Amino acid sequence: MKDIKKVFEEARKDLYYPPIGLKINESEECRLEFGRKHSVVVGRRLAKRLDEKGLLGAFHHALNHWARHPYDLKTVILESFWLRDYKNGEAIRELFDDVVVNLDLVINRGLDAIAETYQELPVKSEGEALIRAYLSRITGLSFGRVKLDERLEERLESMLKIDFLDRRNLKLNIQKFAELVYDLEISVQFGNPGIGDFPEEEIERAMAEIAREVDIKEYEEIMKFLGISREEGKPRSADVDWYMHRASRYVVYIESSEKTGSLYPKELVDFGLDDPIDFYSPIESYGKVIPGIAKMYRAEEFEGQSSEARNAVIIIDSSGSMKDPRKCSYAVLGAFAIARSYMDVGGKVGVINFSGKSIEQAPCRGKEVYEALAVYQGGGTRLDVGKLKQYIERYACKDYDFILITDAGIENIEEVVRYLSHLKNLTVIWITDYAGDVEDFKMRSRKLKDIAGNFFSVKDERDIPKIVIRWRRGYES
Repeated sequence: MKDIKKVFEEARKDLYYPPIGLKINESEECRLEFGRKHSVVVGRRLAKRLDEKGLLGAFHHALNHWARHPYDLKTVILESFWLRDYKNGEAIRELFDDVVVNLDLVINRGLDAIAETYQELPVKSEGEALIRAYLSRITGLSFGRVKLDERLEERLESMLKIDFLDRRNLKLNIQKFAELVYDLEISVQFGNPGIGDFPEEEIERAMAEIAREVDIKEYEEIMKFLGISREEGKPRSADVDWYMHRASRYVVYIESSEKTGSLYPKELVDFGLDDPIDFYSPIESYGKVIPGIAKMYRAEEFEGQSSEARNAVIIIDSSGSMKDPRKCSYAVLGAFAIARSYMDVGGKVGVINFSGKSIEQAPCRGKEVYEALAVYQGGGTRLDVGKLKQYIERYACKDYDFILITDAGIENIEEVVRYLSHLKNLTVIWITDYAGDVEDFKMRSRKLKDIAGNFFSVKDERDIPKIVIRWRRGYES
């Protein structure tokens, strides 16, 4: 009788020892089980049906779902979303994923045991017969005897034109594949991980990754597809989530005039999907960004950065001349990146969102900061200086850093300039995607530049990482 554990370890060796365990039950399955500790689940009844090479191929297949495709929940969600209009979309996705995995095993890794596995298992459906014929044609190996009718032969010729291993065109490839198999009976030999196999917290982490790749409209559609509803009374909470996740791509550096040491990687710790990518360690993470596996280096301070936690007040313009956050607002995205950078080093962040009126959020370290930054008022552009002064006095934040984010179309610009000129720790971020072509806005921006300790112009997302907030002590009353 074959030693299941020994064959599994041989398969792990062939795929460079992925950190995955083995679970044995009495079923006829062999599948990858995602979790905090990933495992391959195999049934004794299946192992009994296969010879040793066939079982090795089954283990290769399951392990390669982790190593090659889909290898993370983000891909599972996106593929399912792209196939949402097909009634059998999940079956199509599983069949597609099997094709990718098997091609990679044979073509890229030179492992042919999977062909033996298919030879020992019966053909269960038209869809499976089609992919077996495809795999045989592409690899030159036999994936079992199949006979295709004229209709399936035509589809086979079309399938041969799809480059399944081109991950850059994953969406296009899976949609082309779906059009070739959607009306066929579909079955798969091995169970593949689906969205329902993951806990809620894993889905939330995956959505953080997705936010970095899709625009805000598609992100909201994916949220609806997953059945994730917006919070009651917060009509743009999906937008807040998108900006929070998107902003995690960027670090806004907060520098002191006091030179203290140097920033360098010190301690290897777990990497979270919302952590900045700067110190992610691909070698220690096996090249994967998966909770429980991915690692990052925790850094110590570098010369030019103070170890003292700083607090900030972000004064953000949400008037009609600023872009609505339901589209990609660089003002809101930059504000989120700034807020996150302060909170990540232990600071508090307050918000004054101004347009026709001022919406205030007391300094804190919670999600309400982001919610206040994402509010879009869309009215006139007037910063109430009296309320700003009261805010500073109420929350005793005169020593905070102040960050003004605006297109400079402020109606009471002279009053604003007079008051802000007393703030020594003032940073102005000028949003120029519209204002840069309007002479009046450019003139007002120059007034703000004259009083700012730091001044940055942001035209698009690529400008956000260029923001460095340098501060000095002191406040003039």
